[in-house]
Amino acid sequence: MPPEADNLKQKLISLDISWLHGIQSWVDPASPIQVWAIRFFSDFHIFFMAGLLVVLWLYAVYSRQPLYKESALYVAWTILFSLAIYLAVNQLFPIRPRPEAVSAITPIIAHLPDNSFPSGHAIFAAAALVATVLFLKIRYLTAAVSSLGILMILARVMAGIHYPGDMIVGAFLGVVLSLVFYRIHRHSWIQAVCIRIPIRIARVFRL
Repeated sequence: MPPEADNLKQKLISLDISWLHGIQSWVDPASPIQVWAIRFFSDFHIFFMAGLLVVLWLYAVYSRQPLYKESALYVAWTILFSLAIYLAVNQLFPIRPRPEAVSAITPIIAHLPDNSFPSGHAIFAAAALVATVLFLKIRYLTAAVSSLGILMILARVMAGIHYPGDMIVGAFLGVVLSLVFYRIHRHSWIQAVCIRIPIRIARVFRL
């Protein structure tokens, strides 16, 4: 690596660490309310999205508006596509230990000592938001999804299990990968595998 690039890398890492400590300074580990809120919002967005898609599907069943089924499937597949590509190429990213392994930080949330960079949760949050904007097009749902996504990203940094840079890069990848899926979602094989087949299977169970 050229010296200039190495210097830039070290500056970015130092800046990332300073951001982490700055955000961590907001947290009082002795406050049960803060600790509970951080733990709750660090994963709640995932359960919210799962519940939202189930509600959309059931609404489509009982209102007999199949477009909501397609919208729910498109959102789900956008998120799954983004995470699948991330997992497939994750080995290409540089290994970055989690903050507690290299900094004087005690994490609020227990986590496996795996690669911190980029954040899969940030990819999920960004992909969910883009999919909601493109496929659901409902303002109050977009506001809820974006707010909970931001809270999840912030909570995981406050919990000491991610650097801010992990989240920024993860969110960027989530946006890019979800736009890639949107670009190809009208292809006939995606329509067949991701939309028509699941809907036909659901009809067998009257769903």
